[in-house]
Amino acid sequence: MIELIVNKLIESRSEGGYWDFKQQWHSNNADLVKDIICLANNTTATMENGYLIFGIEDNTFEITGVPDINRKNQEKVLGLISELSWSNEEIPEICVHSVRINNVEIDVLEISNKDITPYYLLKDYTQGPNGSGRIIVRAGVIYSRVGDRNTNTDRTATKDATEFLWKKRFGLVGDDDFKISKRLKNVDDWYIQEDTDTFYNRINNDIFLRKNPHYEFTQEIHSNSDETVTMVMDFP
Repeated sequence: MIELIVNKLIESRSEGGYWDFKQQWHSNNADLVKDIICLANNTTATMENGYLIFGIEDNTFEITGVPDINRKNQEKVLGLISELSWSNEEIPEICVHSVRINNVEIDVLEISNKDITPYYLLKDYTQGPNGSGRIIVRAGVIYSRVGDRNTNTDRTATKDATEFLWKKRFGLVGDDDFKISKRLKNVDDWYIQEDTDTFYNRINNDIFLRKNPHYEFTQEIHSNSDETVTMVMDFP
């Protein structure tokens, strides 16, 4: 599966909103941490996982293979990010894959797209070449990826990107399945109106669940256009 995804991204001969090509692993761990945060905070409406793909020349998109210099496996990357101080102790979920494309080995750092964005640090993190401290990941700063660009180190994410990431946390963006799943996780947010056998959400009123005679729930989603989308879900 990961090979198919990576092949498709390489064949696009471009970088995008949830993937980035690198010829080799970062020499500066702070730079790596910032890239992970940006891709964990990517702003794709389809909630795509993020991919850092090593062993690709990022101008010609030639598959060069990943060199051993600064190369990291999953254990090393997890060790690195686990030592940092994250907001709400929510650490990006990552997986490092080593795959062969056209008989050449490359590494893929996959960052899961979660609904607990935005990710950011509570303490500055610095590590520069030879201890110079050149790259700083700032505490309290939200870094993101929009299009094929990461937020600059000395800036913060745009207003639109930041708003999107908070909306994702509260289940206000994404497709209907995502919104419904997000709301159903919080059982205490729901209350029943007995006379109609209907459950309403205290926080968001765009979705409600109505019990029908066949012991199923009819799910109604109200959009800004006042249209109603009705789906039926079976509950055991």
